[in-house]
Amino acid sequence: MAARVLLVRPALPVTAIVSHLPVPGSASSLCPAISRTHPSAELTRLLCSRSSPAAESSCAHGSIGIRTRRSVNLGGTFAGSSVNLESFERFANCRSRTIFSAMSAGPSETQTVSMEEEEERYKVQERIDEHQKAATKLPRVVEARTVVDKITNGILSTISKKLDGSPVPSMVPYAVDEGGRILLCVSSLSPHTGDLDANPKCSMLVARDLNDRSDIVITVTGEAHAVSAENEADAKSAFLKKHPGAFWVDFGDFKMVRIEPKHVRFISGIAKGTAAVSQFSGDEFKAAAVDPISQFAAPIAHHMNRDHSDQTRMIVEHNVGIKVDSAIIEEVDSFGFYVLSQFEGKPLKLRIPFPRKAESRKDVKTLIVEMLSAATAK
Repeated sequence: MAARVLLVRPALPVTAIVSHLPVPGSASSLCPAISRTHPSAELTRLLCSRSSPAAESSCAHGSIGIRTRRSVNLGGTFAGSSVNLESFERFANCRSRTIFSAMSAGPSETQTVSMEEEEERYKVQERIDEHQKAATKLPRVVEARTVVDKITNGILSTISKKLDGSPVPSMVPYAVDEGGRILLCVSSLSPHTGDLDANPKCSMLVARDLNDRSDIVITVTGEAHAVSAENEADAKSAFLKKHPGAFWVDFGDFKMVRIEPKHVRFISGIAKGTAAVSQFSGDEFKAAAVDPISQFAAPIAHHMNRDHSDQTRMIVEHNVGIKVDSAIIEEVDSFGFYVLSQFEGKPLKLRIPFPRKAESRKDVKTLIVEMLSAATAK
């Protein structure tokens, strides 16, 4: 089997960590209790030793490189032991702070973290990841179509005439017609309008939460062309339905433009261990129907968050198997809902699936009652 290279990127830069490690010959004082507890910790300690030329060499690149097949053999206290890749990752990957704990004040204040606590933390995170991966969601093309239909503003990238063909983004309001095509109302004074007139190729990035890159992000790539006079009234109507205050749609220097999707990219779960990337053709995207329950998401979420937030929290705890401080419903669809919870003092977005597909708004209420009954059953 070909060798693999595992790059360990701890919470602190390795160069910063190594600067606080003991001098050569005393590396074992870093975490003696931990190194006696688990061979993976011993391996991590050995890698962190300043007396290791390999570690010093790797520190210049901000990571430690380990060349291994399936395991690494140890000597000394753990003579005859071997550490498999999965076990080592558990103790030394970016999630683990057992060995690479806060040492910012110098070696005299090095902290020792309970291995049992770290192991439990790892198990909880593993439970969350497994739940997120297994939770039933909308088919991705349907979710992409639904999110694009619901969001009101996106980032339009055009090919700039003035910047030698470089792509230039602009934040713009948009709507979507019944055929899944993106509608824009653009001014002749806007640079992106001139760009589209010269080169219709463009893309629209739509994010469910622009402040959270791990949430759903969709990029629609296609070509933009002016809406014909015979279709202009329908296009304006669709735009005003999404943006009722857009009085400028009838101004003489504005026109309706429609982006015909050619390619769609769907990304979610980045930096959360549940990353998903899907690609769709423009025809697949346009053929997908908007989820019918999504139109009721706002009133359902408002009611639950205002009157039944404790019940939502209990449902989350029962489904995921962790204790959370709070849980607020953000989105609802036919297969479940998304919540923003507070877990160990930090925000955590979770997917909570329904026991079965919801067919109507009334059915959503029935399913939530069933889920609460299951959560409170003795």
